[in-house]
Amino acid sequence: MRILALAQCLTPNDGWGTCSGNTVRGLIGRGHEVLTLVQTVDPSLPFPQRPVLPAPLTLLRNPLQIWKTVRTLDAAIKEYKPDIVHFMNEPYAFALSIMSLWRRLPCTAITACGTYSVLPLADRSTRWLMRRAYARLDHVFAISRYTEFRVGKELESQSPALAEKVRKKMVVWTLGIVQPPLPPPRTPGTEKRLVFVGGVKPRKGVHEVIEACGHFKKISSVPFHLSVIGAAPPGKYMDALRTRVKALGLDGAVTFRGHITDGELSQAYADADCFLMLSISHGHHFEGFGLVFLEANARGVPAIGPRDSGCENAIEDGRSGYLVHPQNPDEVAERLRWVLEENRIKPDECRAWVAEHSVERQAEEAEVVYTRLVRAHAR
Repeated sequence: MRILALAQCLTPNDGWGTCSGNTVRGLIGRGHEVLTLVQTVDPSLPFPQRPVLPAPLTLLRNPLQIWKTVRTLDAAIKEYKPDIVHFMNEPYAFALSIMSLWRRLPCTAITACGTYSVLPLADRSTRWLMRRAYARLDHVFAISRYTEFRVGKELESQSPALAEKVRKKMVVWTLGIVQPPLPPPRTPGTEKRLVFVGGVKPRKGVHEVIEACGHFKKISSVPFHLSVIGAAPPGKYMDALRTRVKALGLDGAVTFRGHITDGELSQAYADADCFLMLSISHGHHFEGFGLVFLEANARGVPAIGPRDSGCENAIEDGRSGYLVHPQNPDEVAERLRWVLEENRIKPDECRAWVAEHSVERQAEEAEVVYTRLVRAHAR
């Protein structure tokens, strides 16, 4: 099968890149031909990539970038003659809304990843384009039950008929990760080690993580250290985090490490006793899944993440970690105690959970859908 994918990049440096890269990797591994139109090529990947797309978020505010994407996609379809066109980042589907006005397209699918599966529907400047895209798409891969719910809810508020139509062609997709190499030896130490990996910003719940650590300190005598790994731009939020760390008496127990190398990240996971990320849903912004939870589990590290988000599909509560209400620090602290003191979550169970979320399974589920769409399209 010939698949034309549209993605910002295939580099695993964020949710979009990781999900897109894993999808392409899995499909090629199953013998399909995949050409990916991207904004930025990852030269380390042996996959066909063409750097011809604008950044996806520019399509939200610049009509010229939409038309550029339309022309690029039109030319690629004429040349490549794909069986499937898969929009792996939602804003690129705006091109479908325009192109469907004058030409018949191959089978089309979209990955509904999270915020940008809903935000363009809520924005008056892009609402028409996103609604038309959802109407014209043949299939919607929602990466979690929560994403599926949020898309349906937003469409229901605007057009119950369209919401019903989209629900019939939307399914929850099992995301997978590439199994990491064998971890390096654990660094000797007596304290328990917590790790957060992600952008240091309000939506990722870093303040809530620090607050929970303060509460854990009150109920436990177990020494611990939290490493916050990820871009930490200076500003009011970082200042507030540092102030709160000091107020809670965590000065020596929290380190903001910023960007680190892949080797350093592997070591951080090898040393970790618990992974903690408490993403906050705010308005139309929400965590669509949370592949980092699986990446931690793959190293045998229990994970704690938020309820009422796509993380409910990334964590099996009581098996691979715990789901919590992020703004309830007492609840989070108690789950930390279960992990760090009582060892209720077993490393082997974490790895078994990840084994159910392979790139191969993700690609196989996509293949089943593609095959059905192509057969229906041929009738």
